Amino acid sequence: MPELSPLPERLRYLQPFRKKFAKREPQEETATEPLFELLHKRVNGRSSEEATAILGEDFAALEKWLAEPEQQNDCLAFALGVFLAVSPDELAKHLQEEFSKPQPPLAWVEMELPPDAKVQRFEKQKDGGLLVKWKGLWMAVSALAQDPEDTVAALVRIETQRMPGSQVSVLAMQFGDVVGRKIVTRGEIRQRPYKGIRYVLTAPGGNIDCSISAIGKKIDPVNWDESKLEACFATLRVVPKQPAAS
Repeated sequence: MPELSPLPERLRYLQPFRKKFAKREPQEETATEPLFELLHKRVNGRSSEEATAILGEDFAALEKWLAEPEQQNDCLAFALGVFLAVSPDELAKHLQEEFSKPQPPLAWVEMELPPDAKVQRFEKQKDGGLLVKWKGLWMAVSALAQDPEDTVAALVRIETQRMPGSQVSVLAMQFGDVVGRKIVTRGEIRQRPYKGIRYVLTAPGGNIDCSISAIGKKIDPVNWDESKLEACFATLRVVPKQPAAS
């Protein structure tokens, strides 16, 4: 990937947006929120008049910078489109109204795990799930908004299409109060044996999507044992939690 050209000092706060969309075209449904978050940070705490003036000057600086030939394909053209669609005054008012609203609680997944498991959370990314690494296994757990039965059917279809000739089995599972389906896929990826597992579960507080795969070099890629992680599933629950400030 070619190195991004430096931004003028006035526009450097937009650099995270450029990094995020350096490899893919920004689309309205995925790019608007991260852009607005940066714009809000830019004018947060300012009066309406100050915010309008700052955004107006930023718009002029961005328009001038993007007019240079070397910036013709820069993803910040998306931001310029936003500036062209609304006036600085309207944009300042929208940012104030949008970010003054109370944030809805996250669907926060909780579970008890082995003490030596390495767990990551992504609260600032508004993700209430977990990423767990344990003894060569990688487990991703997240709250599920879709209908569980529809999700199971979709996952079976995706796995079958992704790995033609693979064996995809669906098993009914129960872990205490937690019930659902276990989808096991066995086959080959790039001429190597493969086993992957996906769970669609209903736990106290909500539905959960969980996947487990082998990532360790010392672990058998098809005969690894998920039972010790499954023993933790009875502790799964979904609780509302106020997200951390961005």
